[in-house]
Amino acid sequence: MEEKEVDSMPILNGKPVPVELPLPELAQMLDSADMTDFALACRALSLLQTPDSYELLKSHLPHRDHYRHRCLLEAIFAFPQSHELTKMAEEALRSRREYLVTAALSGIIKGHITLPEKLILSTLEENLSILSGWYFQVLYDFERTEENLRSILELYRSSSGEQRTAIARQIAYFANEENCQQLASLLIADPCDQICLVGIRIAAEFGCARRFPELSHHPDGHVRASYRKGTEKL
Repeated sequence: MEEKEVDSMPILNGKPVPVELPLPELAQMLDSADMTDFALACRALSLLQTPDSYELLKSHLPHRDHYRHRCLLEAIFAFPQSHELTKMAEEALRSRREYLVTAALSGIIKGHITLPEKLILSTLEENLSILSGWYFQVLYDFERTEENLRSILELYRSSSGEQRTAIARQIAYFANEENCQQLASLLIADPCDQICLVGIRIAAEFGCARRFPELSHHPDGHVRASYRKGTEKL
């Protein structure tokens, strides 16, 4: 569902989110047969961020309609209290249903749900072709271990397009004095200029940018400029 704000008023699918309505009216919208009303009520309750709005959303879980179940999960995972729904988030992640998987990943990214890193990695691997790059932010809070880095590098090598770029940006957070040149070399060699820029940032941060002199002749002006800036820091 597409959401944006116009003059500070949240808009969902072209309609204003009714955050001004009292709770009983939002409860009626949750019981409506109209999916648009249901989605608007979920979003309004999520934005209210009150104990009563949380409990109202929670009272409708689990929902027998899969699409409404997803709307509820996306709304309720915005609440700090949703940590108590970790089991439900794990079930969504394991469901292999795209709309539930994305809802669970969104909850983890918002920081209120914690699930095993191996489960998250396997979910990303299984759903690599359907996830937008946004969902790979979930890797940011991973423990910076060699095992996790190896798994994320495998994910990077298996990916393409915006997913590959998003994963490359997360790889940069694993860079250290020992692996910086290896990671910089890998990303700089990527044909995607955006990924090459990530590699240059790693090289510049750890003082090894001058080990890639070929970048001074790179066809992309942004890459050349970034390389020059990186070497000037040394």
